[in-house]
Amino acid sequence: LFPHLTVRENLTYSARARGVPATEYRPLVDKLVEATGIGALLERLPGTLSGGERQRVGIVRALASQPRLVLLDEPFTALNDSLRRELWWLMRELQQQRGLTVLLVTHDLTEAYFLADQVSVLLDGRIVQQGDKATAYGKPAAPEVARFLGVETLQPGRVIGVESDLATVEVGGVRLLALAAPGMTGNVLVSIRGEDVILQRDGGAPGSSVRNRLAARVVSVRPGSPLHCVELDAGFPLVALVTRPACEELALAAGVQVAALIKAPAVHLIGQTTA
Repeated sequence: LFPHLTVRENLTYSARARGVPATEYRPLVDKLVEATGIGALLERLPGTLSGGERQRVGIVRALASQPRLVLLDEPFTALNDSLRRELWWLMRELQQQRGLTVLLVTHDLTEAYFLADQVSVLLDGRIVQQGDKATAYGKPAAPEVARFLGVETLQPGRVIGVESDLATVEVGGVRLLALAAPGMTGNVLVSIRGEDVILQRDGGAPGSSVRNRLAARVVSVRPGSPLHCVELDAGFPLVALVTRPACEELALAAGVQVAALIKAPAVHLIGQTTA
């Protein structure tokens, strides 16, 4: 921010310098000011602002000139959770309505998934996976990507057979069905996201098309927001993420026996070399 200009002057500087008519930039500036709650700051100088206030002003200034491309480096880190999520929705609206392209640098996986269409995972200075976000999150290309993206269950296994595009993989003495990947044989890492594990009591509903139905015992329940983390012993360590109402309805607690249901496409196999 320019220290000798007021917040209002900072917000409109770029648009005015580019000759954008006030009738074009003022409605957007007013909307951004309202969304970020900086209306009371407009006549103040940057040197009088707190860190969080300066960050909000910086975000508005970056967007106020209606750029086609904007680089945002950890733009929401100093903001409280409710304001951060409100700005996520505003950013998505600008992307969709104004064709704004955003290059976002963030360590917040939820933020990245909400805002991005395409993601690049950068580890140790190199891109290890890039593509659409659903593939990156659901089918990590390497163990380090799975760990970085917070995959809750990552266990060693061994492919023991492939038939009709389904692979049978043995994990801790338990057999799972997964979608077969070309050339995937031998030792693998089995990657399962917690939200893809469905828990049921009393064996679950009969006739379900879910390929993998595992008898499991609840080891622990760790409250979270918005999802609770349920650690299971299913013959191998397995984690499920469930809502608070579901936890209460199923009366989940340590020692409770449940059925863990996992669809075959949710069991992702990552190749690994044999030591």
